[in-house]
Amino acid sequence: TSDNFFNFVDAATIVPFYIRLIAHDSQIVQLMRLLRPTLRLLKATRNFRGFDLLYRAMKVSLPQLPVPIFLLAIMCCFFGSVVYYVENQPSDTPNEGFNTVPKCMWFAIVTVSTVGYGDLFPETDAGRAVTTVMIVSGVLYVAMPLGIVGNAFSAAWENRFELAIMSDVQRRFKLFGIGAEAFRDAFRAVDCDCSGMIDVEELGLLLEALGAGLSSRRT
Repeated sequence: TSDNFFNFVDAATIVPFYIRLIAHDSQIVQLMRLLRPTLRLLKATRNFRGFDLLYRAMKVSLPQLPVPIFLLAIMCCFFGSVVYYVENQPSDTPNEGFNTVPKCMWFAIVTVSTVGYGDLFPETDAGRAVTTVMIVSGVLYVAMPLGIVGNAFSAAWENRFELAIMSDVQRRFKLFGIGAEAFRDAFRAVDCDCSGMIDVEELGLLLEALGAGLSSRRT
């Protein structure tokens, strides 16, 4: 949950001080010092509602992301192998930048992801043709994961008020030690028509009955 994440951030923020006392100026201490500003900024997101929406969007999108990740791996393996083949033909001068398959796969990753560092580039006409296909495929590919995460964030943004209330209620339930059994008993008490559903007025009565510091005016 987000609470566990922030607990980890809090612990990671103070750990470098104690590591320094034990390990002095080791590489781990230097790394933790460099990460300290980032961790402090992450602590500031605790009270930032937008970060909670982003967290929920990523959580919803996570089960769908393995598909584009697997597709990316297939594309990188395929295009990396093809580029290695066309750039290392005996009739042409070997391209030193593409002398190994891992280097070609690195080139495929940065090309398909539309990053394009420019550290490697094809020198043959066939290599340029394959790279053109990679660029077009990359533009089409990037739309897939961006669309998944973007749609999830848009849905979270449209329901931001409901999600904020839900998060606040859950946090207060946990703070006051209200469990599922107490909630069910209070729900049955305010559900006068026994329909299994409650309206806004009954919801306010439910929260007041639970004694979690929430009232009908807050809802």
